[in-house]
Amino acid sequence: MEKNDRRLMTWTWQGAEPDGSYRRSLNQYHDRIYSIGLHEFGIDSDGKIYDYRSEGYYFEADGDSIVHTGQRCPSPIEQDLIDFPDMNWYLQFIIPFQWNTVKTVLANNTTNNEGRLPQDQLILELNEVVNVYNESSDGVPLNIVGVEIDFEGSMTADPNASGYDQRYIQLLERIKNEVCIPNEKKLRINTYGMWGEQLPYYYRFHNYRLFAESEDKNGNATIDEMQCMTYDFHWAGSAAGASTPIWWLTDVCEWIDEIVGRNPNAKLRKENVYVGAAGYGHRWGMHDESVVQRGSTITYLQLLDWQNGRYKHYHRKQEDVDGDGNDETVFVYEPQDYLPFASEEDAESLNEIMYPHVYDLFEPKYAKILEQNNGSSTATKDEYNRLEYITTFSKQQIPTWTNIHEIANTPDNVTGKAFAVNPPDGVSEQSAYSERRKYNKNLDPETLDFGHSVKTVNGQNEVFVGYEFVHPIWTPTSDGSACYQERVPEGVVEYKVNVPASGSYKIVAMTSFSWYDQMTLVGSVNSTSMVIGGENTEEWYPFVLKGSHWFDCGFFELNAGENTISVTGNGSTEQTPIFGFIVCDDFDQNFSGGEIDLPTNLQPLKAKSETDFEEDSEGNVQPPKDAYFPDKLALAAKMLRRDARPVILWEDNFQSYYEDERSYNDDPQPMLQNTTYYRSIERDYRVEGAGSNLDTDADGEPVCFSDARNVGFTTGEWQIALDESNTVVVDYDSSASAQLALSKKWTGNIQVESNIKILRGKMAGIRFMAQEEGSVADGYALRVNLEKEYSFTNTNGQTITGTGVTELVLEDMEYNEETGEWDYTETIVARQPVGNINLGDTVSFMARWIEDECQLSVNGLDVFIEDNETIEGENQTKVFVNNGDVDPTNGKVTLQRQSGSCGIYAWDSHIQSTLFAVSSLDRWETMEKFEVDIDGETREYGRIARSGYDFDHYGYLIYTGMDETETRDQAPSDGGTANTGDDMGSQLSYEPDEVSLDYEITVDEWESWQGSKNVRVRLKDAGVWFGQALIGDRNGMSVLWVGDAESFLRTMNIAVNDYGLKGVGLWTMGYEDPRMFEMIPKVQPKYRS
Repeated sequence: MEKNDRRLMTWTWQGAEPDGSYRRSLNQYHDRIYSIGLHEFGIDSDGKIYDYRSEGYYFEADGDSIVHTGQRCPSPIEQDLIDFPDMNWYLQFIIPFQWNTVKTVLANNTTNNEGRLPQDQLILELNEVVNVYNESSDGVPLNIVGVEIDFEGSMTADPNASGYDQRYIQLLERIKNEVCIPNEKKLRINTYGMWGEQLPYYYRFHNYRLFAESEDKNGNATIDEMQCMTYDFHWAGSAAGASTPIWWLTDVCEWIDEIVGRNPNAKLRKENVYVGAAGYGHRWGMHDESVVQRGSTITYLQLLDWQNGRYKHYHRKQEDVDGDGNDETVFVYEPQDYLPFASEEDAESLNEIMYPHVYDLFEPKYAKILEQNNGSSTATKDEYNRLEYITTFSKQQIPTWTNIHEIANTPDNVTGKAFAVNPPDGVSEQSAYSERRKYNKNLDPETLDFGHSVKTVNGQNEVFVGYEFVHPIWTPTSDGSACYQERVPEGVVEYKVNVPASGSYKIVAMTSFSWYDQMTLVGSVNSTSMVIGGENTEEWYPFVLKGSHWFDCGFFELNAGENTISVTGNGSTEQTPIFGFIVCDDFDQNFSGGEIDLPTNLQPLKAKSETDFEEDSEGNVQPPKDAYFPDKLALAAKMLRRDARPVILWEDNFQSYYEDERSYNDDPQPMLQNTTYYRSIERDYRVEGAGSNLDTDADGEPVCFSDARNVGFTTGEWQIALDESNTVVVDYDSSASAQLALSKKWTGNIQVESNIKILRGKMAGIRFMAQEEGSVADGYALRVNLEKEYSFTNTNGQTITGTGVTELVLEDMEYNEETGEWDYTETIVARQPVGNINLGDTVSFMARWIEDECQLSVNGLDVFIEDNETIEGENQTKVFVNNGDVDPTNGKVTLQRQSGSCGIYAWDSHIQSTLFAVSSLDRWETMEKFEVDIDGETREYGRIARSGYDFDHYGYLIYTGMDETETRDQAPSDGGTANTGDDMGSQLSYEPDEVSLDYEITVDEWESWQGSKNVRVRLKDAGVWFGQALIGDRNGMSVLWVGDAESFLRTMNIAVNDYGLKGVGLWTMGYEDPRMFEMIPKVQPKYRS
């Protein structure tokens, strides 16, 4: 029996013209087309059906019923239904990318003018439309085999809307049971290309799991066929690219296979699922900002015309051509030659790509990344969705120095308890400086064994040797009756520096801060005191745990000739190294992203002529002549920017703890509760040798200890491991209550977040504002409790029960010295139903607070907000426990604490986490700015206009709040960018809402050149991606991506051969490469040629 696959379906969108390209394809290849949807019916917010082209309504009220207005689809389409009766025709009903309309119909709580709810109106009219198309207007029977539903809309602007996937499948079940089954029709739906649970989030009302598992009243699949719209990933308003990238298609197919193909509860079979492919491509102008997001649709035949030199660029203008006082649109062609251009095949999608009038192109693989500090790259080259990019994940110092007078990279005197960092074997720590002098003065970083740092200073690598301090220790007296401190002076490290004249000089230190309690060095410049770091260092100081870095100590008065810079252990934290100093006139740390060079080489193109390669009168072959070369160039930079993020204080994906050697030896990976960062709780912790308290050790010997104190916030065992996908995670599996919390109490306005996969058990979430070190349960916990049963009464008086809650609790645990036991209290601040969270899900938790006001979210949705628009919404979101600290209209929580430690929380669960992060809401890191430098002229791009807001010396935006978009200016009436008027020619970007998640094209005009020239691109902010740069004709250059028969065949093969799907939906017939029809089987009789 022939398999029912490799099927092609399409739609009538281009079918109204009797002699158009759609009909030519239909007439010639109808025997290859399995099904066509009549893309002719719209649905409004009242549930009424209208003609998608004319917008005329199909029915009008007639008392309590409705009557047909006479509206029908275009006559050529109706004639097709008659001419091709064996085609599987579907009536397609569309809500065209209007979320508000979709939401109104799915909410189904607003009565229309005829007294019906939207869904009741829709069911009524669907049945009547089916009756209308049982036959043609001339009474000829029509072969309508099914109803097709296409509800489209982005939920981006409605992030807290929930439950609409349930509402949608409930409506589809009504359509199947009340329309399709009574009329003996099938139900087909069009869905977005989803590649995971609620991915992408803005299309989350399309839930493949619900589609797959739903059954109709007869126990069969509610949905008979599903077509996934895997086209227009790149579209006219996006960056250039393939309509159907293969990585995306594969991700969607994997999700279909998991949810439909391998789901034992699925009623829908994957053999009845189509993916999509576009029959067209796009051309994006790249020569001016005004055209980069106004791409035009390109058919395959138009691509061939571009290849053969039949087109060139033009622009439109309005002009009174005939003198009648009215302007007409005039096409003005640019002063370019008509040139043939070759396409190249994109290896990933098999689309054809063309670059008309582009003179040079740079992708990441052709760019050179600037290096500093002995070969360290300032940027990273990586791949995302099979496309390379260059970015910087965090900013770094790329300093600018003004008149360096001294580089003090080794000390001149070391005394007391100051020692070289990690000295080599055989070198006495007591004489570290004298032993160091045995090394060559020209220190070689390849052979130096001491702890050292290599930094690029004015283009040269300089080696700096590190020294650190240990305080004098306390030891028992010989008779064990008391403690005394060793008679060794505190360490001192001295540097002699020379300057040519007395005056004020900038002194810059190199140091390294390994943790928040190890970031102080005390010293002096001559007799003037100096502090490096210290207790007043900002909470968002960017260099903790970032290795060696420059610290600007400020300006100091120096004498002509020799001066002394000293660092002493007295007042300095132990094991905080000093690597040296630089004395200069001024210093700019240039805290920035990376830099890349683009070595361009522009050459004229060749014009085509009838005399090319002919011989002249002397027998010489005439080569092609140079084509027109522009006097102005456009540089188009394909860059991805991001919204500003709260400045990261701590971010852990746990990968740095994983040790390959342990894995090879089958040894267990590290436990995080044993680290400095996540210190386990310990009461009455004492440090041996750090104080005068006399006691005995385990062997009864006298020992001197520091004062006792409680330390740590972490409880339980937190194991580094690999999950089932070989991703590094931190794993907790126990019946006890536990937390993995940082050994740091945060005091500012903070954001805490974590991603946690719940594999088994009861509770998981995040801990914040833990204040009692040594306590096993203290602070707030935002958690999901999957086993908690609940019951409440809604406004209709119904008792609602269920299992699983989201809750906020405040725990307080104090140690009772008298009883030797813990006194524990727990306050339930708020509870509501947990929603769609199940075992096996990865759940994201976030807490954000400004002073005492806190906003909490789970899986990106703010929690403890009640949706009282419908009873169903109330049942799903009721905050049925509220101690009064929560406002259920907005979810804001009034906190009883404003500082403390943060971490991951679990109770009687097996969880795995891939992220734990803490950020400051008092500073924001923009991820938007970049610069282009040509011949010393630097221009800045991407900076968003924020009037009245300043940046600090780290380049951080000074703003305290939860929504950085509040700082942004509204766009002026004359456009979206403006020059700042500064010396750099900076352009401000006006984006009051979120920055695009897509690549953006920034275009600017530059003076023309031919031959070689270097272009430098500086990623001033972290998180900015460089994707591509084009240099071409300012009058007109563009990029074309067009699918052809080969790319269509690849899509079909992936769908059918790799994943066992039914076939491909072609959007839209009439634009395609006609060769594709020869690559699919015949499925219908041939009625005419």
